[in-house]
Amino acid sequence: MLMHWQIHKDASHFFDQYREAGKDMPVTVAIGGDPLYTWCGQAPLPYGMFELLLYGFIKGTNPRLVKSLTSEIYIPEDVDIVIEGEVNPEDFRPEGPFGDHTGYYTPVEKFPVMKVKAITMKEKPYYYATVVGKPPVEDKYMGWATERIFLPLLRTTAPDLIDYHMPENGCFHNLLIAKIKPRYPGHSKQIMHALWGVGQMSFLKHAVFVSENAPQLTDYYSLAKHILERIDRNSFLITEGIVDQLDHSSYQPLVGGKLGIDATGKIVKKSVHIISDEELLRKIKRD
Repeated sequence: MLMHWQIHKDASHFFDQYREAGKDMPVTVAIGGDPLYTWCGQAPLPYGMFELLLYGFIKGTNPRLVKSLTSEIYIPEDVDIVIEGEVNPEDFRPEGPFGDHTGYYTPVEKFPVMKVKAITMKEKPYYYATVVGKPPVEDKYMGWATERIFLPLLRTTAPDLIDYHMPENGCFHNLLIAKIKPRYPGHSKQIMHALWGVGQMSFLKHAVFVSENAPQLTDYYSLAKHILERIDRNSFLITEGIVDQLDHSSYQPLVGGKLGIDATGKIVKKSVHIISDEELLRKIKRD
């Protein structure tokens, strides 16, 4: 099996430690069981925090764990399929092209190989899966749950963050609209930098900030009008940083551009002029 763990994720960090020690890494893949395992497994928890702690917190009871047959790794007792093995830190093989949730195929890349040692399963196992591709797709519900549940945690980093929304068509980590209570000039840019430095939020490519009197963040038509009336050439912050390993638009792997828009001010006299798609195409061809 090829382990498609991306360079910024915890599994890759654990693998790096085994690679530095020159040891094979034991791995257990658990599929199925309580659907909440799947959401907890992708939740943006701080590094080193066991995701099943979050499961126990939500459920109000400890998860019941059993030891793998071939290693000391513990897994939930009610999962449907268990695949156990070891990863040789020097064995990399090409994987891909990989169809991603952004609707694009990523290029062939080398990832570590897991040598399978045991497979066990229930008599009638369920293999959990979801369809990925251009929105709308099923995983949006997990994304929106993450958005709501982790808002209080983001407020510990940015206390003046009132609310935020990651639209489905932005594939979540590509677009964020945030409502804040601006207290001084540059406040929105301060929070932009704070969010770009926090966990999986660091993959964020576009961040749009509005003030507390803006329309509801899911009222896209009214919100777009509100934003366009409040931006000019001074409203944009262009920077760069890490991007998702599956990002299809960056100029180099793992690093790309980011755009912040400050629309927290008053209505400007000369707002952004909206042009037609045809005119935009002519300008791109000309320039």
